[in-house]
Amino acid sequence: MSSSSGGAGAAAAIIAIRAEKFKKYLIACEYLQIDPAKVFELNFIKTRIENVRSHWNDFGEIEELKKLNKNLKWLENNYFKVTKEGFSIYKFAKECDKLVRKGKLKIHEGSVNETYVKCELSQKNYDFYSRNLKRNALIVISVVFGCVLIYMLIKTIISLL
Repeated sequence: MSSSSGGAGAAAAIIAIRAEKFKKYLIACEYLQIDPAKVFELNFIKTRIENVRSHWNDFGEIEELKKLNKNLKWLENNYFKVTKEGFSIYKFAKECDKLVRKGKLKIHEGSVNETYVKCELSQKNYDFYSRNLKRNALIVISVVFGCVLIYMLIKTIISLL
């Protein structure tokens, strides 16, 4: 394996890990009903997490509660890492702001509230974003496939001359 393919593999792994963390960030922000494009004080995040947990502790759906707690614990432990400015590959709040302005991320009504309102858990914001990613991936694949076809056509024409 050459060093360039090893570097490409490492870059792909980093991109995949970052994408997974971005997904967790969007889902956790939606569960907390906070704007993912804004950076909050850690005390606010911790208070909001406790408020959300107190609303869900009496809820009967154990699987939903596990999913909620897993996402909230991850956000609490990684909030500054994924939102801070400076030398970081994350900067998710800034990225969300840019994606919202471009229309690639839609913050659904009711998924951001001044005070927490208990409602059914969903992933509406991330689902909208992931549909855009799938559409963009199909476009990229189509362009690459078109380039390969053009290259093969040109190569065939040159070989016939």
